[in-house]
Parts: sequence; C-alpha cells; structure tokens
Amino acid sequence: MNPNKRLLSLDVLRGITVAGMILVNNTGKCGYNYAVFAHAKWDGFSPADLVFPMFMFLMGISTYISLCKYNFQYRSAIAKIIKRSLLLILIGLVIEWFLTAIDSANYFDLSQLRLMGVMQRLGICYGITALLAVTIPHKSFMPLAIVLLAAYFIFQLFGNGFEKSADNIIGMIDSAILGSNHMYLQGRQFVDPEGILSTIPAVSQVMIGFVCGKIIIDIKDNDCRMLNLFLIGTTLLFAGYLLSYACPLNKRLWSPSFVLLTCGIAALALALQPARQPRLFPASPRLPARSRPTCCWVLLWPKVLQFSVSSLHC
Repeated sequence: MNPNKRLLSLDVLRGITVAGMILVNNTGKCGYNYAVFAHAKWDGFSPADLVFPMFMFLMGISTYISLCKYNFQYRSAIAKIIKRSLLLILIGLVIEWFLTAIDSANYFDLSQLRLMGVMQRLGICYGITALLAVTIPHKSFMPLAIVLLAAYFIFQLFGNGFEKSADNIIGMIDSAILGSNHMYLQGRQFVDPEGILSTIPAVSQVMIGFVCGKIIIDIKDNDCRMLNLFLIGTTLLFAGYLLSYACPLNKRLWSPSFVLLTCGIAALALALQPARQPRLFPASPRLPARSRPTCCWVLLWPKVLQFSVSSLHC
C-alpha cells in the first residue's frame, strides 16, 4: 500500500476513538454516569479504558507510515522526530499549567504543576519508538516489546506493583522523581496514571502498533494483510486475557495484560475494516485526519467552559 495516500481504515478508527474520548471525558460531575463511560477504579477493564491505549496503538501505525517517507534514514528523520516529540511534551505541559492555573486561580504558582500527562506520554512514547525505528531492525520490534512487558511485569511482581498503596514501587518511583505535588491529584492515588515507570509498557503499546503499521503498508494483498492483522489481534487478545489471571488488567498501572488486551482489540478493529473499502462502518466520518489539535481541545474545553461560567456568575 502507498504510504503517501490516506489510510481510510486508520482515519475511521481514529475518528471513533476521538468520539469516545469526548464522551468519556465529559460525563459531568453530578454522580450520574453510564457504566460504559466510567474507567475501572483499579483492577478491571471497561470500554472507557480503551480510548487512550487505542490512541497509542494508532500512533504506532502513523509513526511507521510517517517514517516511510524518509526511508527510515536516521539523518533525514532525526530532526523531525525530536521536534515532534518535544512539541507534544511542551503542549502537554502548557495544558497542565492551564488546568492547574484555573483550579488554583494563580497563573504563576508552579508548585502543583503536574509534570506527566496524556500529551507528555504521547510525546515520550513517540520519540522512543521513532528513534528505535531508525536505529534497529524492524523485525526486532515485537520481541523487544514483549521483553519490555516481561521486565515491567517482573518489576511489579517483586515490588508490590499491583497494590493500591504507598508501598507500590511504581508510585514510589514517581513520588521520588517527580515529587508528590507534581503527580496526578498530588499523589493522593499513590500512582500517576501517566507516570515514569508505566511509560515502559506504553512504549511497547506504540511498538506493537508500529508492527501492525508495517503489515498494513508492506503486505500488498489486502486479504493477506487483513488475515495477518486478525491473527495478531486474536493472539494478543487471548494472551492478555489469560495473563490477567496472574497480572491484573489495570489502566492506571498500564499493566502488561492491559497492553496485550487493548492492542489485540485495536488490531482486530482494523482487521474488520479493510483499508480500501471499510465494511464495518461504511458511513463513518473521517474525523479527524490530524487528531492532536482535537485531543488538546477535548482536554481543555471543559475547563474553559467552567471558567467562563464562573466568570459570568462573578
């Protein structure tokens, strides 16, 4: 498939994911919510938990397509990789500053600025995956992703890494490096959902998406392409489900079972809508081709609206 052309199935799935993000992030604060739009409180899985990992997976596919234009040459792509990664991180910090400023009514107090967040994780994971893509053989991506997940699982296993407590090694590292005041909810939930250590399995998520992007672009026969995606998706889905008996599904910890399960669902979603003529969602809108501005706006506009209403009342 030509990497210079729009991939309709990717656009459709990205648009559905953005729509899901809007619904999940804007359910109100009156205590009423549909269960399908609520995240699992700790262990477990709900449809709302699929939104962010789906973005990570799709970013992996987009990374492969984007770097194809540079023929994966280090010298040609390095400047773009660094620029895009730093831009995403900077946007994330600005968003966190704006949200903190509205809550505290102080635009110059950075003592409780959250350092890690959604956009920061996207930037870090994109940067690492893209740098690997131009430095190591692509056939090593899936084995390396599995090794990272296995290492993270061992780290959790011997560091009380599945417990919602102050003894959780993941939370302890976040607190030691970031400081509790710079974590999600100032560390009241013990771990930061987009913290430092849990970025390791998130990188694996993007790498698996990268592998699926390679399948979509490099395999010319559409039926063979969809069959490969279906086999990978099914394997990952069942592996994640079976692993969940030893390693609970947990979005906040980004557990290995969570990565495998969500990557499996994402790959199957692509396999069910062929790239040239999607059968599953024939009338789905192709929105948006560039999802980052939309993602930023979805994160910001509830607070902007809240601030505007408060100002009017004052």
